Amino acid sequence: MSKLKYIQDRFATDIGAPDIIIRVPGRANIIGEHIDYCGGSVLPFAIEQSMYFVARRRSDNIINVKALDVDEEQDFLIGVESDHSGWRSYFSQAIRIISADYSIRGVDIYFASDIPVGAGVSSSSAICVGIIHIIDRLYNLGLTKNKMVDIASQAEHGIGIRGGIMDQYTILHGQKDNALLIDCNTGTHSLVDISSNPYKWILLNTNVKHELANTPYNNRRGQVEEALEIINERIQSRKTFSQVSNTDIAVLYDKPLLQKRIKHVYTEILRVRQAVNCITDNNYSALGTLLNQSHKSLSEDYEVSCKELDFVCNELSSDSQVLGCRMMGGGFGGSVIALVQDGFDSLTIEKSYHEKFGLQLDVISVSPSDGVDII
Repeated sequence: MSKLKYIQDRFATDIGAPDIIIRVPGRANIIGEHIDYCGGSVLPFAIEQSMYFVARRRSDNIINVKALDVDEEQDFLIGVESDHSGWRSYFSQAIRIISADYSIRGVDIYFASDIPVGAGVSSSSAICVGIIHIIDRLYNLGLTKNKMVDIASQAEHGIGIRGGIMDQYTILHGQKDNALLIDCNTGTHSLVDISSNPYKWILLNTNVKHELANTPYNNRRGQVEEALEIINERIQSRKTFSQVSNTDIAVLYDKPLLQKRIKHVYTEILRVRQAVNCITDNNYSALGTLLNQSHKSLSEDYEVSCKELDFVCNELSSDSQVLGCRMMGGGFGGSVIALVQDGFDSLTIEKSYHEKFGLQLDVISVSPSDGVDII
């Protein structure tokens, strides 16, 4: 039985006929990590693996949510703030923000997902976008996609994640066969057709779970903001991250840690531009090299990798069927994204990873998908 049919059947048995059914995809990111909150450009795509929501209006002020994957249920009273953790916190924050500006009523929601949780593919953003999209449609709020991005981003900030807009934007704007070149400074994008790619994208989920609010993720953002502030003081300028040069970074000679952090931002912004050119020129070998460089920078300069992610990337680098790979997402766990030949066999690395860490390495094929849609 498919995930969607399972949710529909449970909802029909418990509640009745739904008013809306939506699919909310996860997100993969080719390159451009930890630069969305710096106003840089990033190159993600929505994936086929998705979260499914089945919902119906209520006549009261209660939003009742059932998470079928974990068999947990929670009532949220509109207009009443309460502390929650885990999946509940994302619903709570999104409801709080929407109800502050819009008049809404209750909803019954069942949801389940085939997006791996904690794998760096935006399961948390999918929850936020899902509840916002449902309430918008059921109560005719007229929210634009970019307004939904803003609300979802605020919701994650409320939980304690000082991230950017890449995940929410990709989930809402994704288009089949395309990556999105998102300018995170302007909140706009252009499409990059990757349908002619002769290779395939895979994710290797280390099953090292992470919650970004409880990692040094926010600390990294604070460090690069401090680095930019010091640079601008010393060169008497008001440059943005995208305008910083190698010469500017050199003025941080007496602050080596901050210099390393902003060096990653600078080089990653350049790699995104180069990656788009590689795709346009069908030079996927060069794109693979950029992925490897990105991982080295994330691991050594930004220090958001971990031993499991580094092990997977090191093992893959010696495989002739792998063009390139890097850690993907906020880091400190999660997944590696790799560009591989069609006949790539993952059994060897799965075995060596289990022998090294006693963990399963889940290998998932991903391809560019449409964003949120109503079923």
